Amino acid sequence: SSRMISGFEVIPELMEVSVIQVSPVQQCRSDVNLVTGLPCEGTGSLASAFIKFTPTRSAQLVQIMAHVNSEAYDFTDATFRDSKAIVYGRGMQGIVAKIDVHLGVAVTIQLDGVKNPMQPGFSMWSISTFLEGDIPGFTQTTTILPPLECMSTGGGCGMFPPDFARRDEKRELQAQAVLGFIGVSLASAISPIYYNIPDAKVTLVFRCERALVADELLRITRPPGYTLLPGSLKGISAISFGASGLDFMRIWSMDFQNPEDDASSRNIDISHFLLSFDLNT
Repeated sequence: SSRMISGFEVIPELMEVSVIQVSPVQQCRSDVNLVTGLPCEGTGSLASAFIKFTPTRSAQLVQIMAHVNSEAYDFTDATFRDSKAIVYGRGMQGIVAKIDVHLGVAVTIQLDGVKNPMQPGFSMWSISTFLEGDIPGFTQTTTILPPLECMSTGGGCGMFPPDFARRDEKRELQAQAVLGFIGVSLASAISPIYYNIPDAKVTLVFRCERALVADELLRITRPPGYTLLPGSLKGISAISFGASGLDFMRIWSMDFQNPEDDASSRNIDISHFLLSFDLNT
């Protein structure tokens, strides 16, 4: 004998999903007062992401979550650059936008102020769409206190929709990598400190968040208006170089006659080191 029983809903997968890290409108870190115009890829930095997908069903809410090796991004102070995307819920684990999406119509979202996890590695993103309001056949729990209103200044707020309200989703999409951050000590200096002085010497004190491996490449980019002198890079403390030189092959640099970059291969395993190189201003 047989009979028909109630089963479960199969959630369709979002189509044409992509997550690309883009340059933010704010500085990457609170202790670095500079907007570089480049993506903020280091651990603990505030990143921006451009998200695109095409729904298979209409919905009113879009939820975004991400992690690196199970360590979540922090969305507590994340904001949407597009004013049409209203923050519906926000917390450390993710953010929800109130935005109408429709079958077959591509959606683009730009997210700012997402804090990278302290774990380096490739990021995994999950994007889901939800219905807003009561769902027929389901009883939603109520809360005594209303959810905290979401403000543009950031902070945890609002609420997250229940799983049974899902319409489409894309789970565990691999996207950009989070890189280990290289901290530059305030002990770093340039001598002399005056403008337009040739043969100035720069001393940089670095600390890496992870141990480096043999033959790893160290790349240093000069500030605009400076010229790196070839062969001037020297390891002073706890580091040595197998080879170094200016980027005349234009692997990274744009100017053959005055490369922006000096690249060095190293041959010891250390995470705290001191080096210097000469500039010609």
